[in-house]
Amino acid sequence: NWKEWVILAISLVTIAVWKFYNPLSANLVLISALVLSFWPSWEGVWLDPSKEKPLPWILWGSAYGLTTFVTFLLGGLTLKLTMPVIVTLAHLAVPAICAIRKER
Repeated sequence: NWKEWVILAISLVTIAVWKFYNPLSANLVLISALVLSFWPSWEGVWLDPSKEKPLPWILWGSAYGLTTFVTFLLGGLTLKLTMPVIVTLAHLAVPAICAIRKER
């Protein structure tokens, strides 16, 4: 699957950015791999909403939402919020897609 190779390449670039530049920039690069890795889950529930149970995704999304909140409290509005916000939205997108598709 080509997506897996792209995710691997992004991950290797992320390691290089982390090692030779800085961890924050590495996290920002890694977000693209994260979004790409969620694509099969989103696509799967779009085609068959019964494929995933929403509750675990809601719990994971809530946990990441809490991480986002704590990150905000500790640092305010910074680029450090990017990763937890994207991860929260990525997880909560699965039950949202399930709900939207089940209504049809």
